[in-house]
Amino acid sequence: MDMRGASSRSCSGCGTDLSRYNPSGLCASCRRSSPKLSANLWASDAMREALGRWDVGALVLAYRRHTGVSQSAVAALVSIDQAEVSRLERGRKTVRDRRQVMTWTRALGVPDAMVPDLPIGEAIKGPESVIASLAGPHAYAINAPAPSSNLEDLDLLVIKLQQRDN
Repeated sequence: MDMRGASSRSCSGCGTDLSRYNPSGLCASCRRSSPKLSANLWASDAMREALGRWDVGALVLAYRRHTGVSQSAVAALVSIDQAEVSRLERGRKTVRDRRQVMTWTRALGVPDAMVPDLPIGEAIKGPESVIASLAGPHAYAINAPAPSSNLEDLDLLVIKLQQRDN
């Protein structure tokens, strides 16, 4: 008991003392942290398809339905405005940059291995895309010049592709 005669309460998540004005059993930090997800949420066919299309809006909506968190809470996970989350969920905004997709999926608790390098339907279209993809994980955003028809360049390309395949 504290000096005022009331028993003190502690957070059920981390054990810190709670304010007498806090009606919840969790401190603000624990309420903001990502809820625990069941392993099968991302393994469903619908979620695999959404991950394959990089449909962040569908992922956020499924996450919110599964956990019961608000759009504001999801927005806080990635430090954006709640209106952006709403636009994503309604399909009025899409995410096409791999770094942004990875930021979202990590915040939502999606395993990195489930996120493809490119969204479905955006296969490598030509040699310039292959060369750009060799530059790194975000290479699809790079506008690499088309390779010359020089045989040495093509040999180097084959070697790099073989190394990447291994």
